[in-house]
Amino acid sequence: MIMVITLAVLQAAHAGNWPKDLRKAEVETATLRVKMPTDLKVRQDLINKLQYLGNYRMFLGDSVGALEALDEARELMAYPIRQQADDGLRLASATAEDAIAAIVRAARDHRIVILNESHHVPMHRAFAMRLARELKKLGFTYLACETFEDLQPMSKGYVARDTGFYSNDPVFANLLRDAANDGWTMVQYEPFDERPREQGEAANIFERTFARDPGARVFVLVGYGHLKTRGQAPMRIPNRL
Repeated sequence: MIMVITLAVLQAAHAGNWPKDLRKAEVETATLRVKMPTDLKVRQDLINKLQYLGNYRMFLGDSVGALEALDEARELMAYPIRQQADDGLRLASATAEDAIAAIVRAARDHRIVILNESHHVPMHRAFAMRLARELKKLGFTYLACETFEDLQPMSKGYVARDTGFYSNDPVFANLLRDAANDGWTMVQYEPFDERPREQGEAANIFERTFARDPGARVFVLVGYGHLKTRGQAPMRIPNRL
């Protein structure tokens, strides 16, 4: 059975000089903003650059600036706001509870928990670290992260620049260090072949956990919509595991 937890894609293999890269992204986005109104290709280029800008700001501790960059990118993407007629009523009647406790309670009867994040929000990684500590107590032992690039993540025994792109975020690095100290087995699942991305990710997670260890319990960290079960449902990770 699959448990899907929703909190909120930029994928890149890059090790750079973050202050220099940040300045370059700032200059490029400023230039593209001037050209954007008359050119759709420039608009898409600006969206891409804003995603990089958000990540570089996040790497250097500017969480507010990261949010501003990605908010601008979303406005340019013109994503529709999906609302149901009874959203207000359901929210008004909802009862707040501790998220970690609620997830752990539900996870007791599941073998896989998939948690997504916004790649530019460090607090999501802090939440994931707290959740990982509690899931470990339930017998979860495999931690699969979108950031990993090496087939044997953390083989050096510490977080390095080439561990992954997103783990250049200090908070993500803390999550990985904490998980390593707690005895988690790290799993790389990003496909580097010609398979469709979602199909390859799901196949790699299965082959590197359940296929090798039928009793495995797995905590998967993904970005944004990789955990969706609707829309492009057949192509999404949860529906392929």
